[in-house]
Amino acid sequence: MMKEVEEKELNKLSIDSLTHLYMDTIHEQNIKLIEGIEFLVEENFEEFQNNLNYVIKSDSEVRIKKKFESKIFKSKLMFSKADRLKLFA
Repeated sequence: MMKEVEEKELNKLSIDSLTHLYMDTIHEQNIKLIEGIEFLVEENFEEFQNNLNYVIKSDSEVRIKKKFESKIFKSKLMFSKADRLKLFA
């Protein structure tokens, strides 16, 4: 079962760690969907629906992506500010 990532945990992670966490989360969701398809083929509709609903309700990948984009944006702002200071020096 996938675990939801807390906001505090996301804040502590580096951009590289967020990238890996995002890929792992997407991979886990893909596995869950494949299991759901197997349930569908076996005509186990209840388990299929459970897997599908779990993936739909999970928002981990969205929160990870937003935190990643936020950190990238902040690093670009710091970089550009440092460049401007060099130009004026």
